[in-house]
Parts: sequence; C-alpha cells; structure tokens
Amino acid sequence: MGLDEASIQQRLEDREPFTADELFSLESAGFDPEELHRRLHGESCFSPSELQTLALIGMSEEDIVRRLLAGEEFSDEELKWLQKGGFTLAKLIRRVFGTSNPTKEDGDLSRSFWLGPEDEMPERLTNQNMAMALQRLMSDIGLLSDEEHYMLESCGLSMEEMQRRLALGDGFTEEELERLESAGLSASLQRLASTETISDSERQVLESCGLPVEEIHRRIMTGEDFTEDEVNRKNSTEMKPEPLQFDPLITKNQMDVWDGVDVLDLDKKCSEPLFQVFMTIWYSQKMSLLVKAKTEKVQEYVRAVEAGYHRQNPYHNNSHAAEVTLMTYQIWTYLSAGSFKGYFEQVDLLVVLLAAAIHDIGHPATNNDFLVKTKAELALRYHDTAVLENFHLATAFQLMRSRSISMLDHNLPSPPVTSLRRRIVEIVLATDMAVHKKQVDDMARSVERHTNRQEIDKRMLEQYIVHTADVGHPFRPVPQHQEWARRVNEEFLQQGDREKELGFTPIEMFDREKAPPLPKNQLGFLQFVIQPLWKPMEALLDTKSRPASLFLQRNIKVWQDEPTENPPSDG
Repeated sequence: MGLDEASIQQRLEDREPFTADELFSLESAGFDPEELHRRLHGESCFSPSELQTLALIGMSEEDIVRRLLAGEEFSDEELKWLQKGGFTLAKLIRRVFGTSNPTKEDGDLSRSFWLGPEDEMPERLTNQNMAMALQRLMSDIGLLSDEEHYMLESCGLSMEEMQRRLALGDGFTEEELERLESAGLSASLQRLASTETISDSERQVLESCGLPVEEIHRRIMTGEDFTEDEVNRKNSTEMKPEPLQFDPLITKNQMDVWDGVDVLDLDKKCSEPLFQVFMTIWYSQKMSLLVKAKTEKVQEYVRAVEAGYHRQNPYHNNSHAAEVTLMTYQIWTYLSAGSFKGYFEQVDLLVVLLAAAIHDIGHPATNNDFLVKTKAELALRYHDTAVLENFHLATAFQLMRSRSISMLDHNLPSPPVTSLRRRIVEIVLATDMAVHKKQVDDMARSVERHTNRQEIDKRMLEQYIVHTADVGHPFRPVPQHQEWARRVNEEFLQQGDREKELGFTPIEMFDREKAPPLPKNQLGFLQFVIQPLWKPMEALLDTKSRPASLFLQRNIKVWQDEPTENPPSDG
C-alpha cells in the first residue's frame, strides 16, 4: 500500500488527510478511512452506515445517548422503527456504553420489547437447536440474509468459528446464546433449526424446474408444500447442471474486483477472451439452472459469437466484446449488492450478458457515418438508421437460429422469450452514440427524481449499464485505458485512410495528417463524454463507484500531463 501501520496511525492521530491514491489503496485493502478516524478519536458510538440508518428513521445519535443516559423509555412506535433499522435496545446500549458482551439482563431486556404477539415470541436458543440450525446453515449460507450474517459476526461468532464448533461438536456458552438472543437472531436460527434439510441434488432439480433459489428458500423456511404441477415437473425433468467443460483462466473472485481482470492480458494468454469471461460468469452464477439450452450448446454459441468478431480490427474485436461483457457484469453485480438489492433477477443478468457479448459482432471497423456516406449495402438494408447496431442484432439472432440454440428459453413461468429478445434489441440499439446525449439526460433526470432507486425504470437502467461498459475503458487502470485509447484511435485513422482512398474528406480526428494529438482527443472525450455519462451511474453505485471514479481521475490527469500539441514538422 505504501503506508505502514505506524504511518497510518500517526496520520490518523494528526488528522492529516490521505491522498487519492492512498485512499484507493486503503479501500482496496478493506479499510474505511472514516471508520478508522471514528474509532481512533471516539467521535461516534455508531458507524457511518448506522448513523445514516438512524437519520432515515428520524433519530440522531445525540438523542439516543441523551435518552439512555437519562433512563428515558422509547415508545412502542420508536422501538418498532428501530427494530426495522436493525437496532434492538440491547444493541443501542452496547453501542452507547461500550459493552461488547451484553449481560443476561440485556438479553432479557431485548425479549421484553418483543413487538409481535406474545404466543409468537421466539423460544430461547439451546445448544441442540443451535447445532441443528448450523447444520442447515453450513450446507447453504444463503439461507440467512447478509444482514443476519453481519449480526452473527457482530456477536463474535464468525462462520469460521461456527464451522469449527460444529466440526468438533463444541457447544455454546450461556453468554453466547444470550448474545444471539439480544441481537435479534433467535427467530432466524430457530427457523433454520425447525425446517427439514433439502439435499443439493433435490435443490438443483427443483431449480431446473423453474423454481428460483429465493422461492425454494421461502418454501423451506415456511414449510409450504410444492404444487402438483411442480412435483410433476420435478419428476419428469432430467436436466441437471453440467460439469465444468472448459479450462478457466480467470475466477469469479477476480471478476468481482473492479481491476481484478485485465482483458488485454487475458487476450495474450488465450485466443478466446470473450468465451473465458462469458463462461466464467455463466458457471459462477449457475445460469444453467435458468436456461434450457445445454451447457455444451451455450459454449458452442458463445464460441460462434466470438468467431464472428474480426480479430484483426484494432479496437472493435473479440477483446472489446470481452471487456464490455466483464464491465457489464461488474456494474450489474455492484448495483445488485447496493441500493438495487432485490431489484434484479437472474433472468435480467442473462439479458445484459447476452446483449454485451453480441453488441458489436461482425463490426467492420468503420462507423455508421462511413456506411451511410459510402452507400454500403448495410446502410441500404437498415435505411441509414442505427446501421451497425441493427446488423449486430440480426447477426447474433441468425446465429441462434442457424445452430438451433435458443439462449433465451428459460425455466421460469415468465417473462416470455419475446420480451427478453426485445430488451436485448433495445440495449444494443442504445449503444449507438447518436442516442448518447439523450440517454445521459434521461438517466440524470431519473436519478434526481427517484430517491428510492428501485423506482428507476429497469429497461432504461440496463441499457445504461451496457452503454457505460461499451465506452468504459477510461474507468480501468491507466495502462489498460491508454492501450484501449491507442487502439480506437488507430481504428479511426484507418477509416480516414479508407475514406481518402474513396475520394471522401475525413473529419479532422480521422485524418492522419490533421488529427490532434491523442492526449488532446482523449481529454475532450473523457471530460465532455465520459464524465457526464458517469455522474448518474456514480450516484447509483454509491461507494462501489470509488475504484472506477479514481481510475477516471487518474486517466484525466495522465492525459493532462502529456503534451497536447503536435510537435513541429521539419521544414
């Protein structure tokens, strides 16, 4: 990181600010500088996210501290809102008085404020039902929400510690059980302890019958039976997830880190970067449980799509398709983990992934203006409107038909395939730079209007995700961005050369003899195209936007430091 423990401690004590690079390094290593400041100086009893939650429910830290110190009670309505925000009375007491290990009285106190009917008050946890709950939890971590996992960690019982206890048969102390009670976890763990376990093989079959994981979890939790139709589908289907059928060069963990995969480097290691990215996502997200097509047919289609890209193109080639697919996946998953949690479904990921993978298939390394100007066959076919975008879509769907591979047939009751196809068409058409300004303006208005992010139109958002990824190389580390910029600039100049050969006059940026230096071109592109595009997405991603935002600022600074005038020619 360039910072050792002593220097970080000294910087915090002196309240000296960190540079942008240092902040990025700290955040990449899992440290929140604000949280470090808070802990060192004792400036707050609550974390920044907890303070934000308190503000949303109309309370402040000062008010809570004052009332607890004075022994004032909270009304039933206030307790209800606090509980909705994840705060039990015991948790507030621990935060204010610094008691990390609540006493038995704390646990009893939190139970006395149970808001539900008295006969539905959760039973007290015992070692036996804790063990039963853990056995189910270890087989499927997703059975508890992220918030519940965080609460377990806050009680000092990490998943690793629980696994150790379960493996050794160790019990839990009375204090630990009380701690779990007072944190409001008793209901969650009791629910797991009282529900029968479903095997992995049964789960896979049910998912392949069109029952999403979330629905299966709900049925398991509530004990609700499956319908006769669902049972018949389960008994008749033979579809199961396919084993891994390729040698992955990247991992999900790498893809989940913003700069964890360098597609340019991946391209040097193999001839199929798009296939590597797409199939790694496919397996990690268990897409075979959603899509009816067999995995070998999916692989056949993805390889055919990649072969449809012209590798000799400087920029619009299969590496670009891989990069756009990767960034689309990253933005989609980052949004899904933030304010859009529960907003997207797996079928939505299928739509954006396919759209990103096919969005430039068959690109001729010239733009729409060139095709219209030269009266190319494609321009005549598509009436001079979104010529390339229409061509890419037609090529991709023709590939599906010619190979009898339906990538959109799925196991869910809805949405219909025609709806998914229409969404892919809209996404690819929205990659046309002719509609860029309208997209940015529309999204900026929508972000400003909807403080509840989940009210934003999904179709508009998924179009914006792929469009951002399509021009997103300025959000990558400096060496990657500069190489992508060099490639796209060379493709522009090659088009200019062709225009001259045909007797046309290319625009200045495409003319080798008149084009301004690359730094000047890129500065204009980043400042007047990319920054306005990124502003709404940055707001939607919130803290998840930091790595991309920092890379964008670094890239701007690097271009600013480069000479922006062509050197004088001899003579």
